Order: sequence, then structure tokens, then C-alpha cells
Amino acid sequence: MAINETIYPKLCILYERNMYSKGIWYGENPLDYFIPLAMFQIILFFILSRAVYFLLRPLKQPKVVCNVLTGLLLGPSVLGRYTTLMDNLYPAKEMLAVNTLCLFSNISFIFLITVKTDTRMIFRTARDDWSLGLLSILVPLGISYTLFNLLRDFLPGFQGGIAAFTVCGIMSTSFLSDVAYGMDELKLLTSELGQLAMSSAMINDLVGWAIVATLIMSSQTKSLSIEAMLSFAAFPIFALYAVRPTISWIIRTTPEGKQVDQLYVVATLLGAFAMGAISDAIGLSFLPGIIAMGLIVPNGPPLGAAIVEKSELIINEFFMPFFYLRLGRLANIVEIRDWKEFNALLLIIITGFLAKLLSVCLHSCFCKMRVRYVLLLSSMLNVKGVLKFIYFIRFLTKRRIDEQSFVLLILSNLTVTAIAMPLIEYFYKPHLRLETSLSAKLSTMSLHSTSSFGELRILLCIHNEDDVHGIITLLEASNPTPVSTICAYVVHLVELVGRATPLLAPYKKVGRNRTDRIMRAFTNYSKTSEQSVTVQPYTSIAPYKTMYENVCRLAQAKHVPLIIVPFHKSQVGEINASFRCFNVQTQAYAPCTVGILVQRGLSCVTCAEFSCNIAVLFVGGPDDREALALAARMSGHPRVQITVMRIIVRENVHQSELEQQLDDKLLTEFKAKTENYNFVQCLEVQVNNSVEILSWIRSLENKYDLVMVGKRQGSNLELEGDMATWIEHPELGVLGDMVASEDFRRGTVSVLVLQHCMVGETSKNRSSSQRRRYSIGSFSALLK
Repeated sequence: MAINETIYPKLCILYERNMYSKGIWYGENPLDYFIPLAMFQIILFFILSRAVYFLLRPLKQPKVVCNVLTGLLLGPSVLGRYTTLMDNLYPAKEMLAVNTLCLFSNISFIFLITVKTDTRMIFRTARDDWSLGLLSILVPLGISYTLFNLLRDFLPGFQGGIAAFTVCGIMSTSFLSDVAYGMDELKLLTSELGQLAMSSAMINDLVGWAIVATLIMSSQTKSLSIEAMLSFAAFPIFALYAVRPTISWIIRTTPEGKQVDQLYVVATLLGAFAMGAISDAIGLSFLPGIIAMGLIVPNGPPLGAAIVEKSELIINEFFMPFFYLRLGRLANIVEIRDWKEFNALLLIIITGFLAKLLSVCLHSCFCKMRVRYVLLLSSMLNVKGVLKFIYFIRFLTKRRIDEQSFVLLILSNLTVTAIAMPLIEYFYKPHLRLETSLSAKLSTMSLHSTSSFGELRILLCIHNEDDVHGIITLLEASNPTPVSTICAYVVHLVELVGRATPLLAPYKKVGRNRTDRIMRAFTNYSKTSEQSVTVQPYTSIAPYKTMYENVCRLAQAKHVPLIIVPFHKSQVGEINASFRCFNVQTQAYAPCTVGILVQRGLSCVTCAEFSCNIAVLFVGGPDDREALALAARMSGHPRVQITVMRIIVRENVHQSELEQQLDDKLLTEFKAKTENYNFVQCLEVQVNNSVEILSWIRSLENKYDLVMVGKRQGSNLELEGDMATWIEHPELGVLGDMVASEDFRRGTVSVLVLQHCMVGETSKNRSSSQRRRYSIGSFSALLK
């Protein structure tokens, strides 16, 4: 179909204002009225999209692919070929209102995308990863536009000139929202390649918005071009000096830790529509106004997170179905008739995808990236999403492309995403790559191989302010001195809410907030330690399901032998499943020793008033040796009393001779170091079975502030198997879970459970250990 022909038929229909049906008993069809029709469309789309997702999920297909396929199923290409269904699902007189809802969903979706965008990260990325970002859009754009000009005679459905350049530009752009959405579904937001792909997409976005500006300016007539340029220049000035101060005032007036008033959230959402209306009124379309308002609102809490939290669900689940329905109605496969045009456009599209691969290859020549990761990165950049489909619909309605070209663009981008996502999930395993890169450094990433003198690096993970005092007490008990200093990498873990991309960066003070109070507490402690403790503050913003990757990579980069994470259960009994998942994953993939701190009132007021009584339960094995190595460093503190209790199990016939020698050697060294310390004592306890261990633990005096024990993962002790059925928290191990139980000393003793680095173990053994299922229970029945 030629571009100058009419795309849509013109119908003259009497539009009835009554949107409600009187009912089938009055002989009326409810689907002839807007409200019943809208509800029917949402329900039908929801059921079919979930069914398609259920069928295609084994093939690792993302939700956006399933939603577009559902729209195509309900469109004229498949089920819509039946006249009765088409007339009832897409009645002509109600499509005006349905298209209005579709436009509303597009505006809201674009606003949420820009609210999630971190503008500071864009500029930081533009400085660091600009080469890949520019290559990944300029190379495909140049090749696609050149090929378009060569095949211009075979593409009657395309406008030429700037319009064709704009279409090629959008086809070549990898939008941040589309890439981030795909990486989130694959749980790769915090992976190295995932972050590199999103960084490149940010640069693509900058160029893409410039192309959008070109599109808007080119849509103006020559007589209005000067006025359009002046309006376009004045509009951002109004946004920066009128709207932005208002948003800043809303954030300043919101108390720290409190949610933004609902009035402000609604006002901000209405402000986005107002900005869109203003930009549309001055001839700039609604897009610049929505984008400007979204970029002005800071991402993350308090305002950005509140907007996303309150509106994202209803927009994605209740309004976006109208977009997919419209997309399916416009994409009619039957319209493909001119096969010469079809083949020419298909050649351009395929060339554009290959050009994206070429751009990554060119960048890899400078950074020496492996071929495997070149292919994976190019696949990530070729992931398409909703924003690109929105542009394609806009091109169709503005008649820059014809219906046949529109169908081919939709199908090609859908096919590429459907192929790329499963390949990425199957071939890219970031935790396996992390394991491989760390295996050569295992000897330097443990406590017992770290000298008791000199600097000790510890990575401290903080969820909230309740974790601060216990961890500072643990730092002080670790005996920091001017000779044996401690470098603490304090990482505040923040869940990814109201942002499009994760972040791991040194913390910079931006105001009085929760992160600032946490970092000030550690900074003040560092000042009182007489330069024995240095603090390096970091902020990690990511989904908790992949937060461990940031922590593990930071530990690897800083050569940290010990990571401390808080227990997922607070002192008042609150349980956070996300914290628990993070702890388990950190234990599984950390490049060093991991300690889980169960905080039970462990706190010191000042360094001068500090005192701590510590017990170390030592049975044997690499985890217990880590606990003893930390105790050896603590032993030099004059106000720390340490009692090492070696438990000798007569039934332990499975322990290897080498492990026994290592245990004896470390104990001998510990005794030699502490033989002149009156506040350190070593005891030996011999037991025969698990019952005697429980009885002996019950007899411990209630005088210890902290109990340190190894998790002893992978131990061959038979008694551990006897007690496994009573474990409530497998990440603490048998003895750790027993001592951390609320039934032990009424839950008043803090516990530190240490686990030696597991990276050296085979993936098979680690996977089987993670798949182990324990009966949920407690030690209360045994301790009573």
C-alpha cells in the first residue's frame, strides 16, 4: 500500500453518550457500550496473556512477548478474522474511547520510565562508557540508513528524508527501559554484562531523545519552524525554574523515613499530564512534557518510589492491555502483500541487528572481550520492549510507514526478543563466571590465612539502623590498633524501588537521610578509634534477589577476607525473607569468609567503657578454623574475654587426617599466642553423641555476650545428620542454629556464625547443599 493512500476508513457514527447497558433483558448487547466493553477487554486479555505466559514460560519467554502475542491473537490476524468476534471486541463507535485509554496508558508508561531513570548515572555513564554507547547506535543507524537509501525504490511504504532517518534511528536505538526490563526478568540487573548493556542503553537513550526532538521539529511546517524552536527552547527553562523547585520543595517537606503525602503524589501525576498538555499546546507533542516531568522527579525514595509503588501495578495490569489490544488490532498480517517491499525491509532490519553485533565487536577490539560475551552483550542490546512498539504505532498513525511495514517491524522485533532472551538465560551464568575468576585467589580470601598483624579488611552489610550498634561492637572487639588496623567497607543495602537501574557506588552525602545517619555512626566511631579504623562508605541499590552479586564483586575488588551480614530475623522477631535470601546467596557465592551476625543486644556505649565476653565453640573443620582465627585477632584486646571450647566427638571417625592436623596446628598456635593472656582460656569437652552435646550446651553459663561458631558446611559428622531435622535456619548450621534459638538462654546471647569460602567447591556439591530440605522446627523440645 502506498504511503499516500488512506490507512484508516472514515466512518460516520452517531456516538451515544450513555456508556452503560440496560442489560440483556432489554434486548441490548452490553458490548455495545463502553464500560462493559472495557471490562470485557481487560478480563479477556488478562486470561489469555496469563495462559500464553504459562505455555511459553518453559521456553523462557518474557512477559512483553506474551502480551504482544496475546494482542496479535485477539487482533484481525488470528481470532479477529471471525467477523462476530471482531465486531464485538472492536466496535467502531467505541474505539475512540479505547484509543484514548491506550494513549493514556502510553503517557503513564513513559512517565514511569523517566521517573525510574537515574539522571546522575546517565552523565556518569556518558563519561565512562560512552564509546560502546555511541558505537551501538551510530553504527546500526549509519548502516541501516545507507541501506535504506540504496533500496528506496523498493520501499514505497516509507517516507523519505528526515522521517526515514527518524525511523531508522528508533530501529537502531536500545532503550534503557526495554533493556532494564529484560535484565530484571532474567535477574541480571547486577551482573557485569547486564550493567554494561544498561550503560550503553543510557547513551542510546540520549541519542534517541535527540532523534525524537528531530521528529517533532520535522513535523512542523516551514512557516512555524522558528516558533517551534523558540517554544522548544523555552519549555525546558520553565520546567527547570518553575516545576523543579516545586518538586524539590515537596521532597524537603517530607519527614525522613515517612511516606510522601498522597496529595503530593496525585499532584505530581496530574502535573505530568499538565506538562504533556502544555507541550502539546505549543506544538511539541505530549512526549517532551512527559519526559521532562519524569526526569525532574528524582528517582527512588521518597517521591519517585512512592509514584512507582502506587501507580505501576494499575498502569501495567489495567491500562497497558488497551495498548496491546490496539497494537494487535493495527498489526494485521493479512496486509502483507508486496513481497518486494517485505524482503527489502526485512533485509534492512536484519542488517540493523547484525550492525549492533558489529558495534560490540568493534568495542571489544579495545577492551579484549571474549567472543562469548560479545555475542551475549549484543543480544542484550537487541532486547526490545514496550517503548519501541509505542514509537512504531506513532510512526503508523503519522503515516511515516504503511501497515505492511508496521507489521514487519512488530514481528521482527518480537522475534528477536523471543530468541535473545532464552539464549541469554541459557548461556550467561554470572555466578559461575564469578566462581571461575575467584578460584585462583582462595588462599588470600580467608581469615586464617590473613596475618593477625597488619590491616584487616572487612565488608559490612547494613540493612537498617538497627544493625549499626552490633556491628560496631564487633569491630571494636576485633582489636583495632595503630599496628593492626581495620578497614571497614560499609555497604548500605537498599532495595531497588522507583529506579530503572541498580547502583553500587561510594556514598556521597546528599542530605540528612537514613544512609547518612548510618554512615555518620561509623564515621564517628572511626574518629574515636585513634585512626585504628578507617571507613569506606558505599551504597548498593538493587533487587534483593541479585544484591549478593554487588557484594561479592566488591569483596573481590577490595581483597576482603571477611563479609559480615545481619541475620534476617530482628530482635523483636520480625522476619524478612528477602534478607534471608540475600544471606544464603552471599554464603554460596562469596569469594571469602561470610559471617552472619545474630544481634541480641550486642552494643557498646563508648570505646572507653567497652567490654565483651566471647565464647568460641570449636569442633573442627574450615569454618571453625575461621572462627578461631578471628578469636586470635580479638585476643589482644584488653577488655575482651575469650573462652575457646574444643568439642571432641568420639564418634567423629569420618574426619580426614589432614583436617585433624590443620585443627591441631591452629589450636597450638592459638594457645602459644595467648598463653600469657589471663583473659583467654581454652577448654576441652569430650562427648559421645548429639544428646551429650545438647546437654553440655544447656549447661553453659549465661555470661557470654557473643558466641562464635563455624557453620561447618559439608561436615561428615554423623551427629550433624542426627540434628539436621531440628534445624530452623540452615544457613546458621547445626550448632549456630541451636545457640541462636530463642529457647537458648531466652534468646539473649548474640551469635556470629562463620562460613569459609565455598567458591572452591564444585557447583554440583553447592547446588545439592542448597537444595537440601530441612524440617522446620526448633531446639525448644530438646533444650527443655
